[in-house]
Amino acid sequence: MVCRQFRSVIAVLGSCTVLGCGAAAVGPETPPVERSSNLGVPGTVTPIVRPGEWLSGRIVILGIEAADAEAWACEDASRQVHVHLRAESTGFLALIKRAYMEQDTWLGSGDGLPIGNWADAQIGEKQRRYDVWFENGSYRYAYHRNYGPKKENEIRLGANERAHDLLSTVLALRAWRPAPGTQAEFGAVLGRWLWRTQVVFVGPDVVVRDDGPYPAVKVSGVTKKQHPDPDKCEEYEFELWFSDDPARIPLRAKSGSSFGDIWLELTEYRNDHPRRCRQHRRIFEIPD
Repeated sequence: MVCRQFRSVIAVLGSCTVLGCGAAAVGPETPPVERSSNLGVPGTVTPIVRPGEWLSGRIVILGIEAADAEAWACEDASRQVHVHLRAESTGFLALIKRAYMEQDTWLGSGDGLPIGNWADAQIGEKQRRYDVWFENGSYRYAYHRNYGPKKENEIRLGANERAHDLLSTVLALRAWRPAPGTQAEFGAVLGRWLWRTQVVFVGPDVVVRDDGPYPAVKVSGVTKKQHPDPDKCEEYEFELWFSDDPARIPLRAKSGSSFGDIWLELTEYRNDHPRRCRQHRRIFEIPD
């Protein structure tokens, strides 16, 4: 049970991620009035990201703080934009078992879709290392663990489809501003698995924080894991709120689970001068 909770927390930590953690899904709450283009088609929407942005948040489960996270955007030496995420369990859950994740995604200069990413995750003594490369019509991955054999595969998609990952999903939904009730769909990669996701732009809302109410826009949806074993094709529901202003800051995310709602709350946001990306040490080295 503890391991499942930590896997759920790691999923939600994905920078206001659209992937949840273990409850049976319900459909989007607003009936769609029109279907937008697939958000995985290049050129459909230009994600919003500004090198120098930094935000932090906390994960709350059943009213108890379970983890904290931070994400930032930077530029490498070739001026390619990266978005980096770091998250770690805190408080009571950290005393039971340490959970940690880190992810780096680099984006295309034209459409903002991911070119590649790496992600590391640790729950207790178990460590996992993921490397993913995205192309039109497919993605490839290499999956390593500190136990068991490595796995590599190529997953085929639609002919003109590009999969998102967790970080590019948030950036795309951040930029998405259709008419209320509009529905869209796309594929997103969490770790090495593809999740087919449907979203609805619910429209204007209000997020009440400690320092007062914030005008916001809300996106809700449902996502399903694409796994060869039908018993492992989980479906999850989620909700996301972004500030209703030009900054479009991720304010809050909610996901259901078998043990209660999981919330991600923004705690701090800065938009500084662009920063240069630094090298990050991977969770473990791959033997030659």
